[in-house]
Amino acid sequence: MFLFTKKQMVQYNYFYQNSLFMRYLIKNFLVFAVLFFPVFSCYSQITNSGINGRVTNSDSTLMQGVKIVATHVPTGSLFGATTDEHGSYRLPGMEVGGPYTVKASQKGFENFVQENIYLTLGKAYRLNILMKPSKVKHKKQNTKDK
Repeated sequence: MFLFTKKQMVQYNYFYQNSLFMRYLIKNFLVFAVLFFPVFSCYSQITNSGINGRVTNSDSTLMQGVKIVATHVPTGSLFGATTDEHGSYRLPGMEVGGPYTVKASQKGFENFVQENIYLTLGKAYRLNILMKPSKVKHKKQNTKDK
């Protein structure tokens, strides 16, 4: 006679088949991971750089809303940002090398210009900007009705 009932044989067969299927899945996943992990890691390497910093005025007050524009001189590519409430700006994703020219402007202040900036692969160039008040005073013109 049989040592197992029909129900026990069905349960055993079900678990045996599932364990074989799990082994198949694990083996194929490991093969996939070993083959494709090096390929994915190649795409994650850094190929660019950036410029960041803070903008202050002559009183060392952080300035919000200053327009920053960096120009890659050889190609004419423009990268722009505006300072946040903490006076910080960030220009990511810039081409490595240079030279770059960085300009900062805001109404009531002299334009800031920094030339010959060269960027290093994977490292952000830190450029803190000091904005000086404009010396030109705006005069109101009185127009008389004739």
